[in-house]
Amino acid sequence: MAFLSNLVSNKGYLLQVWLLETWGGPPTTLLLRHSDLTLDEHTTQRYHRWMRPRFRGLKPTLESEAIDPGSADSCYVSATDYLQEYTRDKAKYPVVYSDSVAYGFA
Repeated sequence: MAFLSNLVSNKGYLLQVWLLETWGGPPTTLLLRHSDLTLDEHTTQRYHRWMRPRFRGLKPTLESEAIDPGSADSCYVSATDYLQEYTRDKAKYPVVYSDSVAYGFA
């Protein structure tokens, strides 16, 4: 059973790497991009307004993102990484914890 679990886990990891390359980055990064049309413009702006005071220096604008998309993506990844660490307290964030466990198991 452990062998099969490890085999499937490795295949899943390779699939994840391929998907991220195909999509152009992690879903959270894509959603935070000003250029992404998955979310409406107002929701994207609201997320950015929420991030600004919490992540000083991480302020990609529509213009700066267009000029240097890699730098903007780096900001989005940094903010996401921080939030993952910040919400690790399973007593304080039980839903985040249970979703992380489910994702890790999958």
